[in-house]
Amino acid sequence: MVNNYTSLDIEKLKKEKDSFNTILLLIVTLTMAVLAILLFILIQKKIKEQNQLLTQPTPTVKLEPTEIPISLSPTVFEKEITSTSEASETPILSVTPASESYQIGR
Repeated sequence: MVNNYTSLDIEKLKKEKDSFNTILLLIVTLTMAVLAILLFILIQKKIKEQNQLLTQPTPTVKLEPTEIPISLSPTVFEKEITSTSEASETPILSVTPASESYQIGR
């Protein structure tokens, strides 16, 4: 039934030492494990930093009215005061709305 069967020679396989391939596979496996652990730690650290930024309360500023001291009122010096007892040269014109002037004319 099985015509193309090649038997395994176990003695021949035992004589071959593949220690170099085994060492390379071991190095690659350990490197991948270390990188996976390092990546996990860095991701957790970044998530923790972002959560702290989101939950950090913003400082509130209380607005209190400031009192104005009464003694700091503006002062007017006598030199700045000038009396205008004479009439001004420009006449003062009074402007009345159009509706009032229409009623006055009737």
